[in-house]
Amino acid sequence: MILITRQEAIEQNLKYYFTGIMCPKNHISKRLVSNSGCYECRKEANTRRKKTEKYKKMMRDAARKRRENKEFASLEQEKQKKYRNTDKYRLSVRKYNNNYKKNNRDKYNVYDANREAAKKNRTPLWLSEQDKREIKLIYKIAARVSKETGIDHHVDHEIPLQGEFVSGLHVPDNLQLLTAKENMIKNNGFSI
Repeated sequence: MILITRQEAIEQNLKYYFTGIMCPKNHISKRLVSNSGCYECRKEANTRRKKTEKYKKMMRDAARKRRENKEFASLEQEKQKKYRNTDKYRLSVRKYNNNYKKNNRDKYNVYDANREAAKKNRTPLWLSEQDKREIKLIYKIAARVSKETGIDHHVDHEIPLQGEFVSGLHVPDNLQLLTAKENMIKNNGFSI
């Protein structure tokens, strides 16, 4: 982990910081910015709490309430869905993801490498030079449209490269230009 003080973490709006100093229970772990608590101590406390009968009863009661009152459960889900479709939620997620990506570059390097490998595996050998030029052109257009409009645009695979049920190919006919917002909503799915 990268050494960072609590004050620096506050300035960067991070959730955790790491000083490398041992906590009273001998953990060398990241700490919460909100209360300077040790992450490992908190994890252990949560594990102990989840094993208590009081917690188990509370979870059983909540599950029973959702089973008995289907309307309550669907209203709860609808409320969450509406909140997730707000720009406020998306901005908070983007901010969190950017900070996480900055502080966990190693994990993202692995993700990027896997993504590129998947793209290569889904690029057929029969692609012509014209097809390859078209693919490059689509990415250039996305960059130009993003720059001109000020709205991020992504090149999306209509049928995802790593779909749950079916996987598409990295070919010009499977590419489309979407705004970043539309692409994030689409996620790794596709519609027929």
